[in-house]
Amino acid sequence: MNNRLIINIATAPQSDLINDIKLIKAAVLYADYVNLFNPVASIIVSLEIVKNLSFDEKIILASELLKVMDKDNTNYSNDLINTYLTLKKIKHKNKQQLQFYLKLESSINEIAKVALKFSSEKGGNELNKLIENERLEIRYFDSYLIANDKDFDNYFKEEYLKNLKQILTDGNNYPLFDDGISGLVNAAIKKGVIDVSSRNIITGKRAGLATGVLLYLPNFEKASVDEIIDIRKN
Repeated sequence: MNNRLIINIATAPQSDLINDIKLIKAAVLYADYVNLFNPVASIIVSLEIVKNLSFDEKIILASELLKVMDKDNTNYSNDLINTYLTLKKIKHKNKQQLQFYLKLESSINEIAKVALKFSSEKGGNELNKLIENERLEIRYFDSYLIANDKDFDNYFKEEYLKNLKQILTDGNNYPLFDDGISGLVNAAIKKGVIDVSSRNIITGKRAGLATGVLLYLPNFEKASVDEIIDIRKN
């Protein structure tokens, strides 16, 4: 029988990730494992992989990001990759080719630095430490891959509600919602958008309250993620 305590945390996309991390640290202290449902967090964590990429991988990632940001960038993105690969094969580049190659290399490396800095400021390194120590899993949202699609809002809402229903109907795990998600869940239940049992309706209503209670329990608020991990190991 599995007696592990698993907490599912769902926070609004516009929530402050620093506050989310406080909640995650408190949850990790009391739970064996935490699942976080927040699309922004999944993007922030993904940015951390930049530091382990080769330059070729960085430029491919940059080109893919251009497509995600705007579908109209697809041709430009493909041209960028093709130009880079062509120049890379030329052993003796002329002055213009060399200048372009060096400028491109400098720009991509600068983008990587900015991405890492942004991720670090938003708590990406802390989240990754918890992931590496098997204390946290961040659920990814497929809808963010079509971020510029005209139907993005509908895709995202449908996917988010699907995740929330999964959290509410999972009897083995404990849900925690921030105020924004608590309001969304209650509204969705009242409108019948989320069709769950009466037991899960009660669970959903209590999930927001439990979040506040958890933050008032002894949770070593000033402790770093490394210290939280050490506490759990001991």
